[in-house]
Amino acid sequence: MRLRDTIDIARRQGACTSTAPDWPTLGLRQIDAALGPIPPGTVGLLGAATGCGKSSIMLWAALNSPSAGIISLEDGPLVVGTRTLSLASGVDAREMLTGLSPEDQEKVDHAEQRIAELDYPVVEIAVGADTLAVERAVDKLAQAGCRTIWIDYLQKVRPGEDAPEDRRTAINVLWAALQRAAIRHSVVVIGISQLGRNAQEGEPSLHSFKESGDLENECRFALLAHRSVDSPTVVLTVAKGLFGGVGTQMVFERVNGALKPVW
Repeated sequence: MRLRDTIDIARRQGACTSTAPDWPTLGLRQIDAALGPIPPGTVGLLGAATGCGKSSIMLWAALNSPSAGIISLEDGPLVVGTRTLSLASGVDAREMLTGLSPEDQEKVDHAEQRIAELDYPVVEIAVGADTLAVERAVDKLAQAGCRTIWIDYLQKVRPGEDAPEDRRTAINVLWAALQRAAIRHSVVVIGISQLGRNAQEGEPSLHSFKESGDLENECRFALLAHRSVDSPTVVLTVAKGLFGGVGTQMVFERVNGALKPVW
């Protein structure tokens, strides 16, 4: 392939023309403005420490994206549904499990009605799945029309029978599977990852990812969520971008137990 052939391919896929390409966006307004439309076949990362709200950020993005899919490796339908209604209604998820007031019940009912009218997000529950099952779940969501697919979260993927014993090598095998699926279906895959213990001590960096040295090198873009001690706000930062945008931030505030954008 000659260099000019790559330019021809880029043009055919919507880049380098007078109109913006019809490529996926994440559903995070400030982040989307910084990253721009993401080329199909891209795999990225969202990293956050435990309790920082990575699943809430994912749900917010998915609800505000025109064609998102979610692969839940940690939570079943009960938790996913409760979190979604809490985020959409503004009612604390804990109150949904202890009895709602008439006012909160009305908010939840309205939120449920709005969500019921949406074709997306599509959710695939895959608790206990191994690498092959996760790749098949990506296939299934892509075939359902999803253009951005979130995986919550990478460290929950169970090693398969033939998986390497070394965890870092196993993560590399998983990452290769996600890249194959993203390219095969021309979708964007976002893997959510925990951050290491060093991220608890200060503002995280690309080296804060668990299995650091592999994930941040392989991903095409990376977002990091950080919350200072005793702070109600979570700051989402572009730590790596395919075409720039590094340093752009989006701020979320915890309201009634759920994260919502401040600006």
